[in-house]
Amino acid sequence: MSLWTMKEVTKMIGVTENALRYYNAKGVLPPTRRESTGRRQWFYDEEAVKKLKKLMLLRYIRIPVEEIGFAINDEKIYRETVVKSLEKMRKERSGLDHRIFVAETLAVSLGTDPFASGDGISETEAAALNEVIREVIRESAEDEETEYV
Repeated sequence: MSLWTMKEVTKMIGVTENALRYYNAKGVLPPTRRESTGRRQWFYDEEAVKKLKKLMLLRYIRIPVEEIGFAINDEKIYRETVVKSLEKMRKERSGLDHRIFVAETLAVSLGTDPFASGDGISETEAAALNEVIREVIRESAEDEETEYV
């Protein structure tokens, strides 16, 4: 069984020693073995390094540390966590795409779009803008209703 020191793991994975200490303190990724020969030394085996790689990927996609402990120890939970996160990001992207469209349309209507060929907007663009405004107002009203229910 191969064991790597904390310093070796930090170089191998690109994580800081403070991060490893934090993950240990949170109970997410304890070292495989600890030795105290004058100074505290932590060691990690191959399985711990694999879990750390998963942990780093989950952190990158912004999974809270509290959820990661379960996910890196169970393949089914790991898959479910990734899929749930992907669905959430897609939903966020959809909302962001919608807001970008509204902002672009507003920029065009104000004549501030650097790619606009002329002043103002066409009737087609105005109709699209009005529809977007109605939809945004409707969605905002629905969000407020559910927020206070």
